[in-house]
Amino acid sequence: MLAIVAEARQAEALWLDLLFFRQNASVPVLYFPPYNIQPYKVLAYHNETAARRLKVLYTLLDAAQAPIVITTVGAFLKRLIPKKEVGDYAELLMIGEEVERTLIVEKLVDGGYTHAHIVEEPGDFSVRGGILDVFCPLYENPLRVEFFGDTIESLRFFSADSQRKLDEVEEAVLLPAREAVLPSERLAAIISRIRLQADEQQLPKHEARHLIGGIKEDRRFPGIESLMPLIYPQLDTLLDYVTSNAVVVEIEPAELEKAACDVLNRAEQHYRAAMQDQKLGIDPARQYLSWQDAEILLTGFRRLSLRHLPIGVPAKSEGQLPTLVCEVQNIDLPARSMGAGGAGDHSATFRALADWLLEQQLQGLTVHLICHNANQMERVMGLLEPYGIDFERTSRIQKGENAHHSVQLLEGQLSSSCTLWCAFSPF
Repeated sequence: MLAIVAEARQAEALWLDLLFFRQNASVPVLYFPPYNIQPYKVLAYHNETAARRLKVLYTLLDAAQAPIVITTVGAFLKRLIPKKEVGDYAELLMIGEEVERTLIVEKLVDGGYTHAHIVEEPGDFSVRGGILDVFCPLYENPLRVEFFGDTIESLRFFSADSQRKLDEVEEAVLLPAREAVLPSERLAAIISRIRLQADEQQLPKHEARHLIGGIKEDRRFPGIESLMPLIYPQLDTLLDYVTSNAVVVEIEPAELEKAACDVLNRAEQHYRAAMQDQKLGIDPARQYLSWQDAEILLTGFRRLSLRHLPIGVPAKSEGQLPTLVCEVQNIDLPARSMGAGGAGDHSATFRALADWLLEQQLQGLTVHLICHNANQMERVMGLLEPYGIDFERTSRIQKGENAHHSVQLLEGQLSSSCTLWCAFSPF
């Protein structure tokens, strides 16, 4: 499933909620973020953003079960590294395998990795004797590869903060650190396309020399992702990565179209500014899908449109069908009342909450209180137990026959701004 929303804030909120409510942990729930820098800016994209994007793209190609991916309309419209490039670059490392370390290091440089003294963030790598440390976008922690000669002797993850050993593994996969992969054998063709583009724009000679020098020396330069059409003659879209039977969920379609226009207008403005400043730039039409083109591509997929419905009591009129009205109750506790000092002056607040919880149970409802962390969970129990509330800790929302009559406490994170978020369901 691919869910598209208008803005990054909405995407992150939806991602957190789906992570919390999913029942099948084997299905990955992933967020495919947009780049945090506007196109045509001579600035490097954040390593973590690049890593998250590469992880999603590879998971779409390799996951045993199709993942749920949430993204923004801007990230959806942006053309991507071809999926064949991601698949061809992926390198499987296994204990006992013989590999030439120099070739692995060259591949890391081609894939946008940075040589660092200590590996601390995605896209870093370090070589010390027979040890190769690399922080691949696919993993939450960096990987240490120990060689005996050219044979891989051990593979283990370690903490980027403490540098302490974590888990040993039998195999691991290396992905590119960035979407701009510049293998040595293709550098000449890429440089030729850059020179041709610079000549067409009539750029000063020193501008082209600066860009080409950065590619030859470091395999990159700040803002290289804005030149993706010069690196790959043919780019893919996010739809090329998802399966043909995937469901595309469009949340608030009217907002999506407006956001798409905003994204494309901003890209056009930055492109014109780059032209005025005599900076190398590619027409946005080669970097983004138009909304009309996206609509055409989406016709090949199953689509689901979701829109917010107003909640309230409808006015009665003759000939109208009855409308289902849903009431959602959120309880926002004062922040200071969650301290360790007990109910204090807020005893009336907790008396009202306790009465409400008991009332839900009498009506045959299971109440779930979702707390941000274990400490908050302990405080909630301490505050409400004096009112005769029985609690049960659980790792997931219980439904149907699995539900019990107690108030259930879960540790988790939701997009709601409330200190506690209450969900209720029939026994």
